[in-house]
Amino acid sequence: MKNNREIGIAGSVAAAGVALGAVAFGAFLSRRHEGGGDDAPKLARRKNQGEHALVGRTVTIRKPAAELYVYWRDFGNLPEFMENVERITKQGGTKGRATWTIKAPAGTTVDLKTEITDDVENERIAWASVEGSDIETTG
Repeated sequence: MKNNREIGIAGSVAAAGVALGAVAFGAFLSRRHEGGGDDAPKLARRKNQGEHALVGRTVTIRKPAAELYVYWRDFGNLPEFMENVERITKQGGTKGRATWTIKAPAGTTVDLKTEITDDVENERIAWASVEGSDIETTG
């Protein structure tokens, strides 16, 4: 039978190991998303700055990139799957500008005025809000 001193030392060593492991695991959890370690594209990646939340979800669409590009490039299609977007109106005579009418609380709407900032055929379309928009955003 072991004496109490041997059990006390072994117990202290085990407790220290458990505590050290808990600290290491806590550090891992707190840093696992630093630097955009998620799998979102760069423009949608989480940022730990301010109180802006990334709202959305990931969906896999089994279609060729060219077909999806053509569909997304026509912003008039976006209200078909974007829940709070009532309509998107192209601004005639201005390259890549549109006004998005978006549902807001209490039955109101806000207007998001955008301009295309990056357009690479079959790869990506990016937009940003412009002056006069009720919302400041990029997408």
